[in-house]
Amino acid sequence: MRMPSRLLARLLAMGFAGAAAAAELPDCEVVRPVDAAGRAVVGVEDMALDGARARLILAAYDRRAVARARRGGEPAPEGGLYALPLRRLAAGTVGVRRLAVQDLPAGGLRPHGIALAGDRLALVNRTVEGGRIVPVVDLLELTAGGPAHRARLAEPRLCRPNDLAWAGDGRLLVTNDRGACDGPALWWERLANRPASFVMALEDDGGTVAATGFRFANGIAAMPAGVVVAATRGRRLHHLEHREVALAFAPDNLTVADDVVWAAGPVSLWRYAAFRAGWLASPGVSAVARWRPGEPVSAFTVPATVVRGVTVALAVGDHLVLGAAYDDHLALCRRP
Repeated sequence: MRMPSRLLARLLAMGFAGAAAAAELPDCEVVRPVDAAGRAVVGVEDMALDGARARLILAAYDRRAVARARRGGEPAPEGGLYALPLRRLAAGTVGVRRLAVQDLPAGGLRPHGIALAGDRLALVNRTVEGGRIVPVVDLLELTAGGPAHRARLAEPRLCRPNDLAWAGDGRLLVTNDRGACDGPALWWERLANRPASFVMALEDDGGTVAATGFRFANGIAAMPAGVVVAATRGRRLHHLEHREVALAFAPDNLTVADDVVWAAGPVSLWRYAAFRAGWLASPGVSAVARWRPGEPVSAFTVPATVVRGVTVALAVGDHLVLGAAYDDHLALCRRP
């Protein structure tokens, strides 16, 4: 694809630089996770708090490196799951340990959304087969020897899984960010911004659609008050069977702490898309929202100088940890 002119990039930056009318997230510092070889862990799109082991589990892979490899006909690099001990969570460079998954099927490990319940870790995995990205849902068990692969769940309608959550009844809920898998129906869905994506309850023998009618169903969280889904293109949080909450940004992943939902995402989807494509050096301002069902939303902005394109905000004690799918570091901010 030909790159746009500098003038077009500048117009994009100016035209879509609007920010949410909110206070800036306070006291943020950069955290740079590096692996055993000292390499930056790029693209921490999602994360989970493993309280039993006093650590964060980071889901990361370098999307741009994968895209370059595929364009060049080369093997696509893998990402990984990384353990960051809470005692090391502080500003500066932090060593993390890559969690090798036992008995992982072919296709590699490029984790997207993840969900942890006890020792059960579910993840959306962007496997690569024959040069094509094939997203699957993998179920792992955390053992003393590390994560062990237990199942790979397949369902034809789940062609674009994005994020997942363990419901209180043990079901695995997965968002599919499109309603149609391909063809004219998909193009029309995207062009008209139709509310066609859905949530599926996935089991060993297939799945059932649990909820539908979302404009790009993305993050999902389960809590005692019910299930909440982030509609990225709809700029909404949907509390299933209860209400919708409008946001001034496009929510990506969701996390829950103390019955509070935390949402994160870019303010301008157009600018974020241009950043993802490499046309702009910055996606502009991101935002984080705090919401307890039945209460007003509180929103906070995150400048791109802190982290570029926040995709997840996870509450850890008195702090928030921010991750981003297209950056090489995290941010540690005071929890508002």
